[in-house]
Formats: sequence, C-alpha cells, structure tokens
Amino acid sequence: MPTTTTQPVRRYFRNIAQAVGTTAAAFTTATWHIFTPGYAHQYPRQKAELPDRTRHRLHVVIEDCIGCLQCERACPVECIKINAVKAPKSVDLGKASSGNPINFWLASFTIDMAKCCYCGLCTDPCPTECIVMTPNYEYSSYEVTDQVFQFARMSPEEITEAQRLVEEDKKKQAEEKAKKAAAAAAAKAAEPKAEEPATGATAAGAQETGESGAKEPEGPPAKQGEE
Repeated sequence: MPTTTTQPVRRYFRNIAQAVGTTAAAFTTATWHIFTPGYAHQYPRQKAELPDRTRHRLHVVIEDCIGCLQCERACPVECIKINAVKAPKSVDLGKASSGNPINFWLASFTIDMAKCCYCGLCTDPCPTECIVMTPNYEYSSYEVTDQVFQFARMSPEEITEAQRLVEEDKKKQAEEKAKKAAAAAAAKAAEPKAEEPATGATAAGAQETGESGAKEPEGPPAKQGEE
C-alpha cells in the first residue's frame, strides 16, 4: 500500500508527464500546419464563392415599386420606411414591368441595414418582385447612419406639385358630388306629386252618418186612440 507521503510525489510527476505530452501534441499540430497549404482566402484579393440564395444587402428596383407597402408591413424589425402618396386618377404614373399599375408617388423609400435581420420576409409578398436580397456583403461603414440606404426621394418641389394635384382632384370630386346631389334634388322636385286620398274627411263623414243613423226617437210613438 502506498503511504501518504508518496501520493504527492506521484501526483507531481504525473502532472509533469501530462504537461510534456500536451506540449508535444501542440508542437506536432503546429508543425503539420506549417507544411500544409492553407485554406484561408486572402481577402480582399480573394473572395469565397457564396452559395445560391445568399441573403445580404437589400436592393430595390424603384421603377417597379407600386407603393403597396407590403414589404414594410412584413418586416419584423421595421427597418423599411416608405412614404407613399396616392396619385389622383387623372394622373397616369405608368405600369411596372410586371404589368401592375403604379398608383402612388414614392416620396421616400429607405432601408436601414443596421436593423435588418436578413430574414427575407420582405421579398415574399412583393407583387412586382422589385425588392430582393443580393449577395453583396461589402457595405461596412464607420458610421451607423451610413447603413441607411435611400432608394427613392422626391424633392420638395415635386412633393409640393404632388400635393397640389391631390388637392385639385379632391376639389374636383367634391364639386362633381355636389352637382350630382343638386341634379338629384332637382329631378325629385320636378316629379308630379300624387294626389293624396282624403282619408280624413271620408272617415269623418262616415262617422257622422253612422251616428245619425243610430239615433233613437226621443219619445214613444203616439197611440191612435189619443188622436
């Protein structure tokens, strides 16, 4: 049986053996990697090939955007902000490449990639497929504000002109509505009035006739002998 005095000595030499073995294994691994070709890419001179459907920076083909706000509603982190102004029917904004009519002016369309979680949910509901996730991942910046990308921005003059057209359309619609209401009122007033039956007078006459016919004689009839 080992004595209590020999146990610390054995533990001491066992620790030394483990340290030497660990150091030898580390040197062996390092030596093997020295003579083995590396797998690291020398970025930016060398770039790795990305797999298909890689989700990185968002891009918007603004000419095909119809202002439906579907991508803004689908975003779970609210990194997409769209300010759309509905154009009056008298203004033709054309159609998207998919054939969908464009009915909105896009005063602004911004995407904050610092908030984006790269889920791709904004690309699915888009009816014109104008918002896509690209494989472009090289957009780092020193300022977080540089991560906000503008895809549409109307000038103050364009916004003023759009508001003027909208107000004119509202005024025109109100005038047309007033004209229709006036025409309907005039047509109703021009219709001949139907003669109302004299129901009240007839009922009163019938009541008087009934009362007079139902009256009893005031006294008994005179007898023949009394004449």
